[in-house]
Amino acid sequence: LLFGLLGASVSLHLLEGRIVLFGTLIVICGLLSRSIAVMACVRCATDWSMRETGFVIISWCPKATVQAALAGVALDFVKLHQSELSAEQYDKMKESAE
Repeated sequence: LLFGLLGASVSLHLLEGRIVLFGTLIVICGLLSRSIAVMACVRCATDWSMRETGFVIISWCPKATVQAALAGVALDFVKLHQSELSAEQYDKMKESAE
């Protein structure tokens, strides 16, 4: 329910295919880099099996549950304080909160 509500607030008409692809590639590169770094640290510092190392790699993957849950709070804050902000500040804050 929470992610459904957050997803409903995304303006799909503002997303361009190349930007979505670029963002996806950045996330994939970050996850691969993080996985390689975790594997290297675990393999060098412990004598764990590959199965245990795989578990650590998965458990160290970022989980954005809290960030996703609070994203709506930031957007509500910006909308609530719109009159107190300059037009430029409002636009920047709204873009980053959406």
